[in-house]
Amino acid sequence: MDTEKRRYPRFECTGTGGIHISSEPPYFARVANLSLEGCLMVLQQPHPLPLDMMVELTFEVNRLPFRVRAQVKAIRSDKMIGFQFLQVSRRTQWQLEELIQELADPIPTHPVATKTRLA
Repeated sequence: MDTEKRRYPRFECTGTGGIHISSEPPYFARVANLSLEGCLMVLQQPHPLPLDMMVELTFEVNRLPFRVRAQVKAIRSDKMIGFQFLQVSRRTQWQLEELIQELADPIPTHPVATKTRLA
């Protein structure tokens, strides 16, 4: 039985970011995976966040900065938290689509040139 609830696939990536909650200092994290509607972030220091909490995320993947409102949707541990993006601007949505396309496309490989010996 398939229990996948996501509409869009997630892609592994590397990036850095922060989780911003009201006037508190940001919680620094790395981005582990990303989709058009959310991401999984791994906090540097454990910090429990309640399910459904609203936050602001800032992160950078492939040198593209993002800033989005998000909601805590999955708590895998006190350091691994899944977020669903909310209130995404058209510009940010377009940038996410471009980035996801980049992450989805495999890196082209070039044949290795071989030297042939002349007799």
